[in-house]
Parts: sequence; C-alpha cells; structure tokens
Amino acid sequence: MIHLNPLVLLTLPVLFFITTHAHSWLDCTDLQTSGACAGYIRGYVGHTDSETYKLLGRPPMAPLCSPSQQSPTAYTTQHPHARTQSGRHLTISYTEDGHVTKDSLPPDGRPHPGNFSFYWTGEPYARPGDDSQLLLRRDVGPQNRLGQLESFDDGVCAEDNTKGRNGPRPCLNSYVIPPGTKPGLYQIVWLWAFDKDPETNGEEYVSCFDVEVLP
Repeated sequence: MIHLNPLVLLTLPVLFFITTHAHSWLDCTDLQTSGACAGYIRGYVGHTDSETYKLLGRPPMAPLCSPSQQSPTAYTTQHPHARTQSGRHLTISYTEDGHVTKDSLPPDGRPHPGNFSFYWTGEPYARPGDDSQLLLRRDVGPQNRLGQLESFDDGVCAEDNTKGRNGPRPCLNSYVIPPGTKPGLYQIVWLWAFDKDPETNGEEYVSCFDVEVLP
C-alpha cells in the first residue's frame, strides 16, 4: 500500500475529490510525496467525466484507448507525461467514485470493485511521434502485464466519510519500470476490470499514458 503524509493528503488538488457518477480513470501517473503530480494520462484535461473510457464484453478489435488518448503526443506543459529512472516506483492516484464504499451489486448487494493491471510492450517507441504500440483490446493480456494484478480498493480510499472510512481520500497504488529498462518513451495501459454484473461478458475501464525512462 502507498502511504502519503496525512497533511499532504489534505492538500491534494481538489480534482481528486469531486463526486461524480462516472467511473474511474487515472488522475495522476506519477504522484509525488509532496502531493504534486508529475505525470498524467494522455489528453488529460482534469477530473471530468470525459476521461472515462468503457469497454463492454472485452471486444478484441475495439480500440484500446479512447479517442483523446490514442496519440503518445497528447500532452501539454500543464499535463505532461511521467519521466523516471528505471527501477523507480511511480504512484498512481484515482478516485473510487463509490465503487469501493457504496455500490450495491449482485449477488450480495455489496461493492465488488474488482482488479486492475498495467500493460506495456517493454520496448520504447522507435522514433518520437510514432503511433501507439498497443492499439486494440486484443493487444493486452497476461503475456505483457507490467507487474501483477492489483486490487482496485487500496484499503483506505473513500468518496466521503459516510461508510466508515475517513474520506474523501483518493485511491493510491504504484507500478515500477523494471531495473535495466533502456531509456526511451514507453506506452503503458491501465485496465480496470470492474465487471459489476456477473451475468455480462465484462465491463472494463481504460486509461492510456506514456512514461519516459531517462538515462
């Protein structure tokens, strides 16, 4: 579990705590211990419903990234991609939006927030401005998972303080660029398997981003 100083959590940007009826996406791909964010998903404009990208039924030929997240150049000076050294852990932040504390789902009327994974190719883009490396839903699976399957619920995050947790508080987790990874720009995909209805073929939410590994 990722721990930040409680005073830092109180000063995190308000965007992390806005209540929304949409589902979740990554608000930060490199959260600093100070509470500042040093990396974002592609095309990020803020904590708005437009950041949501849903896939139903695990369609193999569906675009893996939303229209606003299909280019590895979709960043601004205000919302840059993450930069790091290989071997370093990077902290992600997202809001649970009630899926950890408030959902009433079958079969028992309780939340079932599911799990998420990161995916990548392990190879940098050959040239700046190249197209994305992972294009379709079929392009991700156990063979290119970065790290392990992670619980969406970090054990402490909460939309508010009405369900026995000290909210509002974002969910935090981390990923690591493996030691020895060569310098370059890498596409990474965060895929949350929510699957709230066991009778359907699957419900997933995806955020696409890039990380620059420095020499």
